[in-house]
Amino acid sequence: NEPVELRRETVLCAASMRYPHKTYVLDDGNRPEVKRLAEEFGCEYLARTERTHAKAGNLNHGMQHSQGEFIVTLDADHVPSPDLIEQVIGFFGDENTAVVQTAQDFYNLDSYQHKMNWRARVGWQQQELFYNVLQPGKDRFNAAFYCGSPAMLRRSALDEIGGFATETITEDMHTGMRLQKNKRRLIYHNKTLAFGLAPQTYIGFAMQWQRWGYGCMQV
Repeated sequence: NEPVELRRETVLCAASMRYPHKTYVLDDGNRPEVKRLAEEFGCEYLARTERTHAKAGNLNHGMQHSQGEFIVTLDADHVPSPDLIEQVIGFFGDENTAVVQTAQDFYNLDSYQHKMNWRARVGWQQQELFYNVLQPGKDRFNAAFYCGSPAMLRRSALDEIGGFATETITEDMHTGMRLQKNKRRLIYHNKTLAFGLAPQTYIGFAMQWQRWGYGCMQV
């Protein structure tokens, strides 16, 4: 149910990434206005009339209707840089690499999770601890998390585990752990290659973290 104007920047920038690729807009809402947006930028539009398994089901539906050897997953609010694919494709020279996860950063600096000192022109946002400290440490032990967006995955590795995990609401972390259990490599590349929107209010922040906590307990 994301507003079309929020998706517009994401779709435009995804379609404009320099490396040869095809962009798919996966719309669980089956909305004519989203279809028109995809067509405006020459993207493939895939809609579902039912929403089995929520986001994971939507991603698996996208896999069934695409053929790319590698898949970049982007949330509706994550605007990728033009060189995102170029920056991560080289890691897949190792045939065992299944996922390359990059850092999540955010452009709404007035969000609930940001602490800014505008006079000193410095700031901090709550997820920096996870992406700049914990993820690099976990990467050393092939224990880094696949966080959904922005990341690139090898299709054949996903096929080996039956696609994106559908049993929990944190399908990204669950999928990554299944790939690691299958002795695949999950790499964390500590570089910002896309910017998203952090929760603007406490309510949005609390709902997001409650979902993550519930999903972790499910896993």
